[in-house]
Amino acid sequence: MSFVDQLTEGRRKVTVLHEGSVLAEGDLATVQNDERVIEVYLGR
Repeated sequence: MSFVDQLTEGRRKVTVLHEGSVLAEGDLATVQNDERVIEVYLGR
C-alpha cells in the first residue's frame, strides 16, 4: 500500500478494480480499510 500511496500523492481518488469491475473507490485511507479490498487483495 505504501507504493500506491506514493503513486497517488496529491490526488484525491483511488479506484480499485477486481475482475474488470470497480470494487472500491475513494481516498486511499477509505479504500485500504474497505473489507472487500482487504479480502480480495490482502487475503484476510
